[in-house]
Amino acid sequence: MGEYSKVEIDGRLMIITINRPEVYNACHPMANQELSDAFDQFGEDPELWVAIITGAGDKAFCAG
Repeated sequence: MGEYSKVEIDGRLMIITINRPEVYNACHPMANQELSDAFDQFGEDPELWVAIITGAGDKAFCAG
């Protein structure tokens, strides 16, 4: 999707990955905008039923 997040769609499932593991997936204004865009996409697509939000890396889901 963008520089700070990745969106994958598999059937009725959307997986949103916050992709900033070097800073423990910390919140950032541009990252927040990318997440907002992904949520808008999910809300507008009636074929998507489930969204999973996850964080890249092994140390943290999200910081901040």
